[in-house]
Amino acid sequence: MSRKAIAATFGMFPLFALAVSVGAVAGPAGLAFGAPVLLLLAYVAASATRRGVTWPLPFMVVVVLPAITVPLQQILLGAMTDGWAYNASLYHAFGVDTPAGACQAVYDSGWDKEWACPRLESSLTLLPGLLNLPAFGWMCSGDRSTRTSAAVAGTLGLLRLLAPAAIYLSSPEVHFMGSYQFYHGGTVANISPLVSIGLWVLTLVVFALAGRAIRHGDPTGQPSRTGALTPGPPVPLIGGAFLRRFRTCMALTNLVRILATRARPTPPPPRRG
Repeated sequence: MSRKAIAATFGMFPLFALAVSVGAVAGPAGLAFGAPVLLLLAYVAASATRRGVTWPLPFMVVVVLPAITVPLQQILLGAMTDGWAYNASLYHAFGVDTPAGACQAVYDSGWDKEWACPRLESSLTLLPGLLNLPAFGWMCSGDRSTRTSAAVAGTLGLLRLLAPAAIYLSSPEVHFMGSYQFYHGGTVANISPLVSIGLWVLTLVVFALAGRAIRHGDPTGQPSRTGALTPGPPVPLIGGAFLRRFRTCMALTNLVRILATRARPTPPPPRRG
């Protein structure tokens, strides 16, 4: 990558930290830092594509996405509870058995409060994690290392979505903790945040190991004479290779279409007169 792209990559780190931390305690305000992260990522992706070094891009996508998904989940949590109306219904009744949207306020100390939410509605707050799935799009690349990175990074991103969802759905109800010290913000009271953080760290480790393996060899696994990454032009797709790649892309397209169709609510049957 060019020097500007490398500088943009390092520039994403402080913005990423601000987006996640501010998004966790202030909800929508975190998007003010998350949006520049996506813009820098788009610039880095364009620069890497021009130079033919595309294998890091799927990993970079799933690594920096919490800059957007964390604030978005906080927004959905606010919509599911009481809209973060700290001075409204919960405040007057001290949160005991007070309805709060789809949830039930079960505790209010004057500084902190707790909601008990249905597991299905709670799982819907994880929908921003679907933004990890575009990492699979690089499986249509003509570069073997890029396809491998897309498969691994996409799988890790998918696990970051499915693991918390499994924890939410396996619980009778999901409890969220909020604080009066911030206008927004809520933390789920189970192990799902630790699982998500662990999978994110695992993604960084796999990213580093993949980079080390590619720097010391070509995409086919053979040692490089220079010991450095020397990307070449993509291998042309001819014959059976083109058909296999085309079928893979079509299968991914059909999978997304099926998931979108199933997620669409089914209209009630018409009443008979």
